[in-house]
Amino acid sequence: LDILFPATSKKESLAQIKKTLGGTNWESVEIPILTKEKEIRTILWNSASIFSTDGKVLISTMAQGQDITERKHAEDALKVSEIKLKELNDTKDKFFSIIAHDLKNPFNGILGISDLLAQDADKLEAAAIREYSGLIHKAAFQASRLLDNLLSWARVQQGQIPFNPVTAALKEIVKDEIALLTQNAKSKMITVTDNIPEKLKVTADGEMLGEVIRNLVSNAIKFTPDNGKIELNAVRQDGNIMISVRDNGKGMNYESLEKLFKAGFNFTTLGTVREDGDRKSTRLNSSH
Repeated sequence: LDILFPATSKKESLAQIKKTLGGTNWESVEIPILTKEKEIRTILWNSASIFSTDGKVLISTMAQGQDITERKHAEDALKVSEIKLKELNDTKDKFFSIIAHDLKNPFNGILGISDLLAQDADKLEAAAIREYSGLIHKAAFQASRLLDNLLSWARVQQGQIPFNPVTAALKEIVKDEIALLTQNAKSKMITVTDNIPEKLKVTADGEMLGEVIRNLVSNAIKFTPDNGKIELNAVRQDGNIMISVRDNGKGMNYESLEKLFKAGFNFTTLGTVREDGDRKSTRLNSSH
């Protein structure tokens, strides 16, 4: 029997055999065996013990095994397929969630400002019209850029484009993202302070990092009341760079935090002026 079992499971298998020889019956026990070609096959075993008429003496043991290797392979392949399908569904749900979250803000800006322009066009001076049209252009540019980033993110999730880290000044990345959200902050009279050191370099995929910062600042604006404050900081820590987005907003409790990172779980919270939110919209008051 010593040569029948693979080394990785030999001890457990011999222990099972010993139990059977002692009168213990098996019912559908899977035990791997090693063929003479050194191939591991999975065998489904059943056994029965035969005792003397008085039931005290073990006379013999009978065992029957069925090779279920191919069935096990099929079951394993099915499990892998189920995992991949769940991942695809989670990615799809996340993608739609991000589209709703990221694109809503610039389109709200475009709709709001264009409505003002349409209603007051005859009364506005040229300077005001230029200002409004500039804001509409900025919001449209933001929406276009967000859409490009979302499509890139979707391709990353599908393994269609590589991760491209580069070394760049963190402040430049942060400054670009804050500029896209300036109008949102102004509408609530929120002060956004960028304390990122000028010379601090970061190695990361610029588009991915920009999206993270943009979402954190956008959420901070959403959950901070009028005349509030938002502060961005970054420090070097243990070979990494710790970036924080702090605000004096409404925050969230730890029960909500537990829900936040559960895959496939949608957690909705409204902003301070009842802005729509989704699973990505919630955040901690102290630090992101």
